[in-house]
Amino acid sequence: LICEVSTNTRKDEGRYNARLIAAAPTLLDACEAAWNCVIELPPSNATSELVRMLADALARARGES
Repeated sequence: LICEVSTNTRKDEGRYNARLIAAAPTLLDACEAAWNCVIELPPSNATSELVRMLADALARARGES
């Protein structure tokens, strides 16, 4: 059992939440891979925003924020 989903959620919300939880390890791997690629790129407005977003997502996933 990965998680228990309440039946008091809006239509389909519980199913979507369960899918997101199940996909979390793969999503974390993808964010880490993207981080490793993006930090090698030359700085620009686009890469700076992406670095900020990835850093925030990774910190949240690791319980650091």
